[in-house]
Amino acid sequence: EGAVEGATIVIAGVAAVMTGAKSVAPELTLFNEESVAIRMALLVHRDIEQCVNAEGNRTRVQAQVRESLLASALGRQAYLEKRQRGHPAPMVHQRLWMNRDEVVERRSRFSRAGGGALGGDGGGDYCPVSWKLDRTLLLVPPDATLSNMLQIGAEVVCVSAKHRRELLASPGYYMRGSPLPSDLPRKLQVDEALMVPNDVLKYKGYCPVTLYDGPGTDADSRQPLPIQEAIKRPTVDEPELARSYVAEYAGNKYRMLSEEKLQRFMLTPWTFVGLHLPVKLPLEVKAIDLSALPLVGYLEQTVVDELTLGLLSLGRAAPRFPGLTGKESGLKYLALHLRANKSTNTPLDARLHAANLQAYKEACAVLSRDAKGAQMPTPLKPADPIVDKFFELLE
Repeated sequence: EGAVEGATIVIAGVAAVMTGAKSVAPELTLFNEESVAIRMALLVHRDIEQCVNAEGNRTRVQAQVRESLLASALGRQAYLEKRQRGHPAPMVHQRLWMNRDEVVERRSRFSRAGGGALGGDGGGDYCPVSWKLDRTLLLVPPDATLSNMLQIGAEVVCVSAKHRRELLASPGYYMRGSPLPSDLPRKLQVDEALMVPNDVLKYKGYCPVTLYDGPGTDADSRQPLPIQEAIKRPTVDEPELARSYVAEYAGNKYRMLSEEKLQRFMLTPWTFVGLHLPVKLPLEVKAIDLSALPLVGYLEQTVVDELTLGLLSLGRAAPRFPGLTGKESGLKYLALHLRANKSTNTPLDARLHAANLQAYKEACAVLSRDAKGAQMPTPLKPADPIVDKFFELLE
């Protein structure tokens, strides 16, 4: 109040910040609305939007934008030149110029239901070169920029990096030929694979790839091993990931032992059909409901082996730690022994806890050497010289 018209009003502190925020609020809201409209227009008409990392300074962001636009322009130029000459044209960055429907309509007979980010079940294309030369179903999913996709004539197809040069050299030869099989394998998602019971799986859930490979031979005698050595499937104690390698083919479901064996199955699934299990199968290990077991049974199924080894080691060592009673020393030793011999220890953890156990043994040995005959020494006070000797040993 009382300010002269046209004079500059100076506002200090928090009030200045609040006043400034209120003055730019309408413009900021309008900018956000325009940004949303632009993004929606890009998604509707081109099905893609280009983004750069704007966390750097203005010069770096500007350089990233120019680099991205330049790569897109060069990709479009290379595509048009190849198309004009009738050569296979790379589809890299072409989703900036084509929408999803245009690309999906041009998918070749090697496409698996549209595949990948362009529709379908997330598969991609079977490499035509791999099918022509090796008769293998090498599935190649399209990436975000379509860098592994080529347009040949009116069709687009994904090709593996290994066979890209061969397809560029003789596109007509590899795009023609025998069609894909009517039955194609499908890899099940993790949640779906874990829900498949063993009685539904082919070969009773045993891995068809290990069964096909056979048991091999003994390393020493060079004699063939029993066929039961090739009959394998994930056990009930293994993690869920080990039971998720499931594929469906020709109306049947198969569970593999590892990701590598699943990939082999997906390449030539017909190779692993029609195998026969032996009459004598390995004994089934069924999951046990531990809560329904009696006390002795529960201990046998859980901790009896580890505790037995730990108690035997405790009895042989008969430790007595400075400042602790015999009971406290024994419990401390047992805890260190169990921790050092835990089955899930990493190599680093195993070395670390084994060193802790050894240091405890040496500390107890200091007191044992000072004991007379069979008479166990009494607990020491923290101020006793032998306690200082123990800490010197640890150092």
